[in-house]
Amino acid sequence: MNEPSYPFKRVDDRLTFGFESISQEKTIEKLIEFRLLDTSSELYNLALMDILSNGEVSDMIVSDNQDMSKVLATVFQSIRLFFKEKPNAKVLIQGSTPSRTRLYQMVIGKYHAELEPIYNIWGFKGTDIQRFELGYNFEGFIVSTKNFENHEVESF
Repeated sequence: MNEPSYPFKRVDDRLTFGFESISQEKTIEKLIEFRLLDTSSELYNLALMDILSNGEVSDMIVSDNQDMSKVLATVFQSIRLFFKEKPNAKVLIQGSTPSRTRLYQMVIGKYHAELEPIYNIWGFKGTDIQRFELGYNFEGFIVSTKNFENHEVESF
């Protein structure tokens, strides 16, 4: 994925990364967080959040900073770094709203040929989990590296 992305940095030695979304109108502080959901399967949730003026974070704010492709490219760059540190992990990607999940699906679909040799990508709808397919609408995604020994996801 050779789209331009924002520079990002690790926050507090955790699996959290910070960056700034910048437009002519405003600069928005953002966080990308990988939070462990299940130790046995090494399943992490990916969250993209805005840092609010009071210091709290939210994944429900509509920033509308006209840089969505650059923000999503930054998220995918952080996933790449995450897997360098946690090569056996799986990452759950699901937007905080259906429209945000569709954005992730569009990016995965657009770059599927580039991502597929490197990552295992599954989509899920309800309890049905299957390999990612173009043209099928999913409710979320699970991604792991190809070097991960277990190439199938049965449940999460």
